[in-house]
Amino acid sequence: MIFKRSFDLIWDNFGYFLACTGLDVLFFFALGFFTAPVSVKMKTLLLQITAVFSEGLTEVDSTETVLDILFDSQTMVFWKPLVLYALLFIFIIYLVYIIFQSVSWNLSLRIINKKIKYLSYLKSFALLNLFWFLIFIVYNLIDLIGNLRIALSSVKTINFVSIFANFFLLIMIYFAIISYVKLNFRKSFVLGWKKYRPLLSIYVLVLFYFFILNFILSKLFLLSYTSAVIIGLVFLLPAISWARIFFALNIDRVK
Repeated sequence: MIFKRSFDLIWDNFGYFLACTGLDVLFFFALGFFTAPVSVKMKTLLLQITAVFSEGLTEVDSTETVLDILFDSQTMVFWKPLVLYALLFIFIIYLVYIIFQSVSWNLSLRIINKKIKYLSYLKSFALLNLFWFLIFIVYNLIDLIGNLRIALSSVKTINFVSIFANFFLLIMIYFAIISYVKLNFRKSFVLGWKKYRPLLSIYVLVLFYFFILNFILSKLFLLSYTSAVIIGLVFLLPAISWARIFFALNIDRVK
């Protein structure tokens, strides 16, 4: 059984497993540390845009639309640097992700006895993620359009655009995980489509675990921050490392 085998392999390669978990801790720390200054700048610019936009709404005439005010000459002064900071933000995430996650995935593949030289894996991983990060940008744009549409609407409705964007993202993550094992776009999409029954069911099952854990942690944070952090460290980070191994085993066995 693949589920039991994943734990047997972890036990036999416990050092690699601990390294993967430690790398995930460093990844989240580095991500927060390097993106924080850019994030602060972006929030400041968004507040300035909001202030100008709110002032413009009070002075709007019959010939102007809400979009005209949102993207007029006064707000464009802030939109241009915001876009540049957003691109820098994505670039930093890309670099941090490549540096840490390439090692984690390479070690995870070693645990299942699929040994690939790190530099060779890093090159393929970086190229694959150029595409996946472009998809991530598209997702954020679609989600932004959905949120703007709701924010500018006078009638409260369900944000179907954002729901579609989130569904789209989950599907792309499914194919991205396969590509991290196969290191080939075409094979990843073909395999993910042809073998969707075993692979997608495993993906949904793991997602469900993380959804339940996230729900529990969000409630626990309100009661005890320390307990939530401890439970998160015990049940979340090792689960991420296990999920890589479990996915890799299942993807590697299907033809």
